[in-house]
Amino acid sequence: MTKDWRATPAGMLKEKPQVMPSRDSVLKRINAAGLPHQNAMATWIDDSLGAVMQKLDQLRLSENTIIMFLSDHQARGKLAAYEGHRCPAIIKFPKGFKTGEVEEEIISNIDIRSTILDLAKIQQKGLIDGRSIIPLIKDEKSNWRQSLLLETGYSRAVVSKKWKYIVNRPPQSVLADMAVDKAYALRNGTRRHVGWTGRKMNPASGMGVRFDADQDFPHYFDADQLYNLESDIFEQHNLYSKSQYKKQIQQMKSEILKHLKELPFTFGEFK
Repeated sequence: MTKDWRATPAGMLKEKPQVMPSRDSVLKRINAAGLPHQNAMATWIDDSLGAVMQKLDQLRLSENTIIMFLSDHQARGKLAAYEGHRCPAIIKFPKGFKTGEVEEEIISNIDIRSTILDLAKIQQKGLIDGRSIIPLIKDEKSNWRQSLLLETGYSRAVVSKKWKYIVNRPPQSVLADMAVDKAYALRNGTRRHVGWTGRKMNPASGMGVRFDADQDFPHYFDADQLYNLESDIFEQHNLYSKSQYKKQIQQMKSEILKHLKELPFTFGEFK
């Protein structure tokens, strides 16, 4: 089935919009520039963003419009508490933010709502998970968060600038499935296909667990994991079993417990 480019959420247009280069031209332009074909998606995204920014310029709204460009995960670690939770973001707001500023504090997508409402001078109501980043923009960093709780399936993690502690605590039914899968893999010399989410990947897919996290992160199947993000940014060396990090482990356990106590449910032994 081919896409009808006249279809919009508001109904069917009379003719196809002419606001950006055609999709058919993407590979032609990439080939002409001598770029690999995996750049096709990035080129199409550039075209789309360019169309939006050009329209804002035409409407003379660019200076007073907030543009946030971010991803929901990195290339590796999706659906896990690894580097998929560490993504760059770009915010453009000429009227409100200085250009060229780089912020390396712990910021999350849960902060977007609070930030936009703060800029719009709208009082927040109801459940509020995030915080406005406007104080950071104004260099008011003394009261900013020192760690952040991550939640993915049956995994939880607490991350600071230097450390990350990952805890996997699935229900007994998932642990049983993982044990059967592990035994089968050992007997047959195959990859394991049941991960911490409990979902079993079809061996015919060529993957191990979903999104190949077991291949990208060698300690994926460890229930407890500790990483030094300054020296091991790709989270390849689990320090949890090393005695010299016992104090750091206890500190991170206290930190994750502090976060989980604010929530209306329990997780494993963290209550």
